[in-house]
Amino acid sequence: MLFEIAREEAPSILLIDEMDSLGRKRTGKESETERRIKTEFLKQMDLIKNIPECVSVFATTNMPWELDIAALRRFERKILVPMPDRETRKKIIKLCVGTHHILKEKDFEYLAQHTEGHSGSDLSTLVNDALMRPIK
Repeated sequence: MLFEIAREEAPSILLIDEMDSLGRKRTGKESETERRIKTEFLKQMDLIKNIPECVSVFATTNMPWELDIAALRRFERKILVPMPDRETRKKIIKLCVGTHHILKEKDFEYLAQHTEGHSGSDLSTLVNDALMRPIK
């Protein structure tokens, strides 16, 4: 249904967030429903490529190694976006904190240094939790 609407409304863009929940590697332990969903998804991706309308499909995942090879093949380009480096983490934290704070540059540096491996979403959650701490 979603792919059908995208074809009817072309040009259109489909964004599939958390692609690993839909296109996880097949293990043989999936339920019949899961197998049918995966098969239908692959068929729809093939149909999108074979139509003259312009429909772009993008997918995101935090676990690209979990994706089924057949699903990966349906995407022309794969782009790995690494976790933010220290300087980027510091900028993200500053953006999330905003302007009303008593933190100094060394505080932001400390936080950036101690959050290696954290995503932008992780940092946002961390800051929001810290900002809500006094209220709790």
